Amino acid sequence: GQSSANFSKGALFGYGGDDFELGTFEILLGDSNAVHWETVSNSFRAESFRFRPVEGGREADGTPLWICQVDHHGAVIPGKCSSKLSGGYICWRGKEKSFEVRILRRLFVSGIVY
Repeated sequence: GQSSANFSKGALFGYGGDDFELGTFEILLGDSNAVHWETVSNSFRAESFRFRPVEGGREADGTPLWICQVDHHGAVIPGKCSSKLSGGYICWRGKEKSFEVRILRRLFVSGIVY
């Protein structure tokens, strides 16, 4: 999802092809040196990745959702992707849209996964 002072409730997320606003939400914070954006296309199966994606949530059936981003209309927009989705999904003008994405990956530093 996304958070902005421009949203009436503060946060926007996509579900079921639509987008919804929430007034209560969490924001992921972390060390930018411990992650890297990796371009991914075609397969979104975790076993096909050469890296460990950062999980941002789960579908109702327990399928992991990974954090991704998309360049769209001059903006970098956060979104979600998973092994069950055909691409990365972002909220755009009231609907979820699918795009080729970059997935947030964890980096290994001194043998530790961040």
